[in-house]
Order: sequence, then structure tokens, then C-alpha cells
Amino acid sequence: MKSVTALNEADYVLGRYYLDRQNKYLYIIPFAPSTGDRLNIRAISCQRELEHSKRELEKRGCKVETYITPYNSFSVKLKELSKNYYAQVASGGKQANFKEGFDSYHLRRFVVYTDTDVPFLKKIIKKEALENDGWVILCFHGIGDNTGWQPWSAEKLKQLSDWLKKQEIKVVTIAQGAALYRRALKRQTLE
Repeated sequence: MKSVTALNEADYVLGRYYLDRQNKYLYIIPFAPSTGDRLNIRAISCQRELEHSKRELEKRGCKVETYITPYNSFSVKLKELSKNYYAQVASGGKQANFKEGFDSYHLRRFVVYTDTDVPFLKKIIKKEALENDGWVILCFHGIGDNTGWQPWSAEKLKQLSDWLKKQEIKVVTIAQGAALYRRALKRQTLE
């Protein structure tokens, strides 16, 4: 299968995109096996795709506030372009997000791979969220045995969910978490 090196190439490679209306997710097909460093997306092409994808999703009833960067790639150019369309952007970084230095257009996330175990995620959440008052974003590419790229098992998700509930750790979407942080920072500024 040919890899996609520009967003508009997905059009002729394999039929544009797949929209899961029930879950309100957009899948751009195919997922290129290249890394972000090799992704050659010109600014004008990127802007057109950011605008087009948001408009198409909104026409289908999806509320679109967050952009998730492909391949965990991030650039200042992408950050500036995305401000015209989104309230926040999440990219890679393998770090938690903290109130000090908070940037809603450069949120860090941890990717969860098939072989990532529950104790490892608990350790990250304990250290970054509970001990250091950070916000941990976990990126799952699929839940279930044969779903998506690097799927995580439903059993592991249940174990993690049960633990989060027991610890009384609030689970929110990226948009909700960013809004909570913005409000908290605004209160701090006013005090």
C-alpha cells in the first residue's frame, strides 16, 4: 500500500476518509507508515485540509474542537494554522501537561501501545497527575483485539477504568481538560 505523505493524497490512495458517525471519529485512510519528520505537508495544503476536514465533520453533526497531530508531529507553523480552526491541539511528547507553561495548542500525550501494561499507565498517572498535579492525556488507537493500529485490549481498559474510578480520578475529553485548565489559570491570575 502506498504511504501518504501529504494530507490530500489520501483522496486518490484510498477513498478520502471514513467517518464513524456513532462514535464521531474521523479516520483518514490509509495511515502512512512514515514518521512525522518525513511528512511533507506544505502550509497551504495543511490549512486547506484543516479547514475542509472540520467543515465536513461539522456538516455531519460532529462538534470539532481538538486537532490531534498525525505521527505525534508538531511544528510552530502547524500550531499557528490550527488556531484558526481549533481550541486546542494534542501532539506527542510522552509528557504530562502542567498549569505552569500550559499551552492549549501544544498539549502533550502518551501513546498507549498493544503491549503497554496497566501497571505502567498507573505509574505514569500516579507520578504525573496525583503527585505533581499534572494532566495526563492517553492516546488509544483502538480498543479490542483486532481494532485499529496498536489496539489495546478491552480487558486492560476495564482494569484501568476501575482503578481510575477507585482513585476518584476524573476522566475527561481533551476539550474538557483544556477548558478546566484555562478556567483554573484564569482564577489564579485574578487572585
